[in-house]
Amino acid sequence: MNDTSKVAAIPLSARYGAVDRMLRNRLLDQLRTLSESRLAFADALGTDELGTAAAAPADTLHARVRVHDPAFYRRVAANGSVGAGEAYIDGLWDCDDLVALVRMLVRNRDHLDAMETGLARWGGVALRAWSALRRNTHAGSRRNIAAHYDLGNAFFRLFLSDDLMYSSALFAHENDTIDTASARKLERICTKLDLKPTDHVLEIGTGWGGFALYAAGRYGCRVTTTTISHEQYDLATARVVAAG
Repeated sequence: MNDTSKVAAIPLSARYGAVDRMLRNRLLDQLRTLSESRLAFADALGTDELGTAAAAPADTLHARVRVHDPAFYRRVAANGSVGAGEAYIDGLWDCDDLVALVRMLVRNRDHLDAMETGLARWGGVALRAWSALRRNTHAGSRRNIAAHYDLGNAFFRLFLSDDLMYSSALFAHENDTIDTASARKLERICTKLDLKPTDHVLEIGTGWGGFALYAAGRYGCRVTTTTISHEQYDLATARVVAAG
């Protein structure tokens, strides 16, 4: 029998040491007074109902969190909200409604701030030190761009709109698609700029060419755009050629 099977045979509740239980209790105490929110928090030690309902039932947010590994509590204690996010990526916990959970924490910002105290404060110091080593100098910018936007266009297609617009989509109706909302954003930008065929627009940060193609195609203006991402440059260039 290998070490993995030995660990798997131990009931999950038995893997909660004294420190895990202490950190668990501290986190639950922080979340217990969430206002206008009802959070069901479940792990191998049981389920706790946290928060207080809003005066109007329809205003109460609801979510259920399931913790799969006590290491989650250590991550939160050491690195606060960043630790919680990394623990989610690693599958240490999940939630039936992440949007509702984020809304709860935004609505109760003081509870989120409380997660950044103690050891988490030192984790924040370490993160800031790490960020300082990745400053956007001329050379640093190229490294940072390569580490982000050059992950591969196929990756970004998994969650961006068809025109690969990166942020700030404008939703006017609850049934709007991300593509409709992204196009609305581009239209808003062009309208505010009052673009005309005689205009020459300088764009710093091409992305995947979405704005340049929209502005030139819909408004007939000239666009000069720049990027230091190889992946973005290659795809934007191909889209411009395809558009004729």
